[in-house]
Amino acid sequence: MAVVFDYMPHDGEQLFTLIASPDTPGKYPTVIMRSPYEEYHRDMDDEELREVFAKNSAKWTDYGYVFIMQDCKGTGRSTGDSDAFVYEYDESHALLDYVRHQDFYNGEIFLTGGSYCGWVICSYAPYDEDIKGIVLEATDCELYNFLYLNGFYRTFLHGEWYVDRYKRKGNLNKDFSFDKFLTLPMTEYSKKVFGEPCPVLDEMFKHPDRDDPFWDTPVGGSHQREAVKNARIPILVTTGIFDIFCGGGHAMWDMISEDIKDNCAFVVHAYHHGGTSDGQPYHFPGGELGELMGEFDLRWFDHIRKGTDSPAPLGKITYYELFDNNWHSEGYYDTANDKTFVLGTSEAEYDYDPRDPAPFTGGLSNNFGGTSFMDMAGARADVISCYTDEFEQDTHLRGKMKLTLRVKSDCEDTAFYARIAVVKPEGDFAIRDSITKISNVAKDYKPDEYVTLQLEFDPAAVLVKKGEKLRVDITSSAYHLFIPHTNNKGLFSVQETARIAHNTVDLSATNLTVSYR
Repeated sequence: MAVVFDYMPHDGEQLFTLIASPDTPGKYPTVIMRSPYEEYHRDMDDEELREVFAKNSAKWTDYGYVFIMQDCKGTGRSTGDSDAFVYEYDESHALLDYVRHQDFYNGEIFLTGGSYCGWVICSYAPYDEDIKGIVLEATDCELYNFLYLNGFYRTFLHGEWYVDRYKRKGNLNKDFSFDKFLTLPMTEYSKKVFGEPCPVLDEMFKHPDRDDPFWDTPVGGSHQREAVKNARIPILVTTGIFDIFCGGGHAMWDMISEDIKDNCAFVVHAYHHGGTSDGQPYHFPGGELGELMGEFDLRWFDHIRKGTDSPAPLGKITYYELFDNNWHSEGYYDTANDKTFVLGTSEAEYDYDPRDPAPFTGGLSNNFGGTSFMDMAGARADVISCYTDEFEQDTHLRGKMKLTLRVKSDCEDTAFYARIAVVKPEGDFAIRDSITKISNVAKDYKPDEYVTLQLEFDPAAVLVKKGEKLRVDITSSAYHLFIPHTNNKGLFSVQETARIAHNTVDLSATNLTVSYR
């Protein structure tokens, strides 16, 4: 194997590029990954790096591919200041031009990557004719979803991660803790954390609404947001039931054109963003991607090039059902029945103080951390715990669950958060959560009037066994997963004060709907 280092010039910076090629000179298909995570090789000498990169690239070069890894701006050995999501469109296209001028280029390019590296792949859209196949692992083409859910900043997804990635080589004296997300106003946040304004983050804090025109601009991710919609190439999408981009994975799958979907595949494993059972309450046998598909990116590209078997059924969602402990490729959305559980008979009231938000562990499918067992019901006065009836038979929950909330508040706006768990003998096993606010449905809400809110949860596949039931916790905050609502009307990032809200849930008009087979 030949390993070459290069510094690709772009916009006044030098982007460190590693190239591993088969031993025999010639023209080969090229696999590209651009990453901000290759910090391990910054302090290696060149000889050690060559050995490590050769070992990591062998699965490609042994099968006749050139493999290219490039450090994103300001990370690894690339120069400049890193700022997530800002430079990837221009730099990705510059790398394509670079590859097309190399002696090994044979006219075939393949793109692979997960998480941020997967979003980088979306930066190559619209995909040129020499891009022959893509693997999008645990990612989302919608930048809004990296930051927000229903207008709430995801402090345990984008928040901590962005602080770590910003100006990695800038020698900033960063002062971060999750309590910084209680800063009022949030316009002061970046100066407190970084010691200087952060223009991109400060701008993103001004646009918490999905329909804001900001998200149709390049800095808002307009180049990436519909990356797969018009793609005419085979795409393998993967995610996990507790992956931070589970909802995004499903949205991308739904976005792929129907006339090309038969050449694509979508796989949902049993775990969180790490893809394993590490740190999770249960080990689900055979539930990892590698256990199902092995080296699935290599197998996917070989399938495209050589006509070998696909690592997953084509044109379908292949998913692991929790507690059924099996993989399925049928019946995910084709559910035969819906069942609605009313969650109570009376009103439940509580005071919500944004300065003392309710803590939750496990980010489920909306933040890092995967899943967890719930705290004991009744541990906090501001968290209402409700239970469904026991299931009369083993029931395969599939697709999306929906919660209809009938609520009121003595404030002009406030939040409502809900978390769903399966009540197991070992504990109440959390599976889904979501958050919304009154102003999402009633912009001119008058305090103490009832309104109806709806929460739609990310798709899931879970077996609830006979005699088990579901638990639904309802409150108004989820620390440190989402930024606390101040109970004031208007843009969250400019609020200078927070107030206590007295919130009421009419449980007799609050219900959970599940789909099942």
